[in-house]
Amino acid sequence: MLTPSQKSMINESTSLHDDLQNLLKTLAEPGYQKFASALLPGTTNLLGVRLPILRQIAGDIAKGDWPHYLSTPTDTYFEETMLQGMVIGFVTKKTGGVDRRKPQTYLSLKSDTRGQTYLSSKDDTWDQTYSSLKSDMRGQTYSYLKAFIPRIDNWSVCDSFCAGLKFAKDRREEVWPFLMECLKSDHEFEFRFGAVMLLNHYLTHDWIDNVLEALFTHTHKDYYAKMAIAWGLSQAFAFDSGKTLTHFEQRWAIGTAAIGKAAIGGGAISTATSDAAIDQDVFVRQKTFQKILESNKVSAEYKSLIKAMKEGESRG
Repeated sequence: MLTPSQKSMINESTSLHDDLQNLLKTLAEPGYQKFASALLPGTTNLLGVRLPILRQIAGDIAKGDWPHYLSTPTDTYFEETMLQGMVIGFVTKKTGGVDRRKPQTYLSLKSDTRGQTYLSSKDDTWDQTYSSLKSDMRGQTYSYLKAFIPRIDNWSVCDSFCAGLKFAKDRREEVWPFLMECLKSDHEFEFRFGAVMLLNHYLTHDWIDNVLEALFTHTHKDYYAKMAIAWGLSQAFAFDSGKTLTHFEQRWAIGTAAIGKAAIGGGAISTATSDAAIDQDVFVRQKTFQKILESNKVSAEYKSLIKAMKEGESRG
């Protein structure tokens, strides 16, 4: 918990960033710094402030002059970048609005104008198609996202930022094309942002088919982007094992044929693959299987099947 004097440093200071840095240094724990640094290879500017404390600070900033704070970002320390992402989450939750429309069918790309936009290679697709967002706070939200995402350089900031953008659950229809543009990016953490947003905010019965299509049809060369695909597919499997397994069979030519008559409840597993089957990265498949096997949300029967798929591919 922050003391009253520490809180006053946040909302009454004329040199907020300097005072925040001093506050963060007083809250840092050497032991936690060592622990967290081991989880973030290459991150050398971590002070060691625990996430619950950072969330409390971010909440206090969001009650004050947060527009000024976000317009003058600093990233001397890992915690400063993390804080700014958290503040964006707080303020967009308050001002993001509500839109509970069901999704268009993004799988019918050729007959849907949004689908055509999704296939476009233009960088300004979101600006052109959703320019109406810029007439209100949601337009500012978009600006904050566009400004912050390129500053993400590790999985921790990325995943925390995604989890905090809760407004997306109420505006899935509008946010979706922006995430699809992120999944086209060559930048590792912009891609990861798109994938992690899907697993955080789009795993519903209305959106599961779109999520699976997006994760199966987008690939990336970099480690943390690949891991995000595997994480997303494993979470989709935990949400709807039957439907996701069908996608595994249709999309991944390797694995199902090696199982033969392996069954859930006595039924045989189809070994046919569709024309849409793709040779997705073996690393992604293996990590997907691994994460499913580690999950406590998947039944023993399905885990047995996934284990057979994993071992069958390894032998192949």
